[in-house]
Amino acid sequence: MHHIRISPARVVVAAVAVAVISALTLAPRAIVHPLRGLVEDIVWPALVRLPGEPDQIMNTALFIPLGVAMAFVLPRRAWLVGILAALVLSTGVELAQEGIPGRVPDLSDVLWNTCGGAIGVVLTVVARAIWASARKPDRHPQPAAGARDDGERAAVRPHDGGDDGQPQTRSGARAAATGAPGAAHERLGQRRGDRG
Repeated sequence: MHHIRISPARVVVAAVAVAVISALTLAPRAIVHPLRGLVEDIVWPALVRLPGEPDQIMNTALFIPLGVAMAFVLPRRAWLVGILAALVLSTGVELAQEGIPGRVPDLSDVLWNTCGGAIGVVLTVVARAIWASARKPDRHPQPAAGARDDGERAAVRPHDGGDDGQPQTRSGARAAATGAPGAAHERLGQRRGDRG
């Protein structure tokens, strides 16, 4: 049975991502709002150039690190689990916000959070696939030019005893060697007849 090995460092990174997202989305608005306002002031020039509302963009960007962390923890073939994890976490956060002062649950946040998780997963899976392909050794190395030329010369060699100058096989050489005495006797008989 094949066992999946997960690096402890990757698990820690994923746990930190979940903890940060949970703190930012579940803490009372009075605590998180100043930090959110600071972040918006820093990234506002970029936010206004992107399509969509600032809240949608922020909710999407918030879950991209989670998707990256989940894609690093899970095998590449299990990338869909990372997207499902973003969906489950976002749904749990929205349900938990009903009992937190100043928090208003919104189903659209689940959509944008899940989109952010999917973006992080896809980017990481593609990057891992490119990295693995670049590190994969060549399984069919090409032979050297000198070795290929030697092999071609060894495959076809002309025989010195051939009458027509064409390459001669071993069986043909054997047949020529076997028939040589008979040909010599015929030539000797012709010479005696000429003398007579």
